[in-house]
Amino acid sequence: MKNRLRILFQGIGGAALIVLITQLLSKGTGFFREILFAGEFGVGKDFEFYLIAFTVPGMINSILFYQAQNYFIPTYNDLKQKNPEEAHTFLFSSIIFFFLVISGLAGILFFRC
Repeated sequence: MKNRLRILFQGIGGAALIVLITQLLSKGTGFFREILFAGEFGVGKDFEFYLIAFTVPGMINSILFYQAQNYFIPTYNDLKQKNPEEAHTFLFSSIIFFFLVISGLAGILFFRC
């Protein structure tokens, strides 16, 4: 039995299975959380404000995570192989750009709400 589990979780298929299981657990607990809050606060304005306040930061986090994963890392890797000095410049300019964008967005959200 132990060997079957070890074989099941090896390689890309195993990684995909682990991600699938964790996403199912995450979505399931989120679903029950929504039911709990809807039962407590109802489905009026207060619940909608809660959903907006809870969802917007999560969306921003996801956007930045996938941006880094699908754009920054491959671009940085290509630049590092071709010209390490240009990769160093790209790294610091990206950090400064993301810091400014995130700070601006956080300021807007802070002062708007």
